[in-house]
Amino acid sequence: MQQAKQSDLAIVVVGYTREEEGEFIGDSPDTVSMAAQIPRQDDPELAREYKNYMIENHHYAPDELRIKSRNGTFSIGGDRESLRLLDADVQLIHAVAKVQPRTIVVIVAGSAVVMSEWINEVPAVLMGWYSGSNGGRALANILSGAVNPSGHLPFVIPNDESQLPFFDRDAKKITYDYWHGQWKLDRDGNKPMFPFGFGCSYTNFTFSNPEIEVSETVKFRCAVRNVGSRDGATVVQIYTGRNDSAIERPKRRLIAFKRVEVRAGETVQIECTALFQNFATRDIENHSWFVEQGLWNCEIGQFSGDPESLPVALTINQRIELYRS
Repeated sequence: MQQAKQSDLAIVVVGYTREEEGEFIGDSPDTVSMAAQIPRQDDPELAREYKNYMIENHHYAPDELRIKSRNGTFSIGGDRESLRLLDADVQLIHAVAKVQPRTIVVIVAGSAVVMSEWINEVPAVLMGWYSGSNGGRALANILSGAVNPSGHLPFVIPNDESQLPFFDRDAKKITYDYWHGQWKLDRDGNKPMFPFGFGCSYTNFTFSNPEIEVSETVKFRCAVRNVGSRDGATVVQIYTGRNDSAIERPKRRLIAFKRVEVRAGETVQIECTALFQNFATRDIENHSWFVEQGLWNCEIGQFSGDPESLPVALTINQRIELYRS
């Protein structure tokens, strides 16, 4: 803690390993093949040291989780018991943040992590995912500013697990309904900690001049301006919904998106195409898909529920029959 207190900033890396989440490779120490990736003619001593390291630090799949395959042995993995960090990780964040206000938390995980018990103690959080052998270099490039971050969440992060569907890790059979993720939070009136599609950058973007063109597809256009001092990228996201639908449907549904790179101070025109099948609903009785007629509320923004999104109205004059399945 003394080092964290005396430093300019602290970087706390927390999250999960093979033991808590997902699948991993595991085999016997005499079949360690990764050492072969180091050309022996370049540095034979390094190759020997690396092979010894792999043998000494090799990760084995527990017997009950092992599956034999043609390519060796691997773990079937599993689901996390909780969406929150391990207690030791939370305690570490509390301790570091208490002595160092400039603390950055990096989360190693493959899906959503509930952060409500510590999020207000730190100024920055980075979703590190499982970043692989170049993860350290990528992290340094992001935090140093050498690279401008541009990722967006492929899921919602709630304030509490209770805002998501019931989950039984040990269930052999379970039935879920239509509502999950961002759709469920919107229906229940729960504000997420980080909404679906959310992402930060070292610059800012504004959207303007929305247009819509309907033919065999629906084309959305707008101007994207980088109003910051750094070159950067964002993801233009198109959402749609209906206020007077005769069908139970989510408040917003992502129907198209497009990543766009914009230099500092510049404006670019973008076009994003949505297929009618992205508006479609299944007719259970006729085993077909159709688009409901009426007024559709469309939004062009940077995440679900973006308060700065551009509204665009789409009118479908009559029901569109798509295909049977």
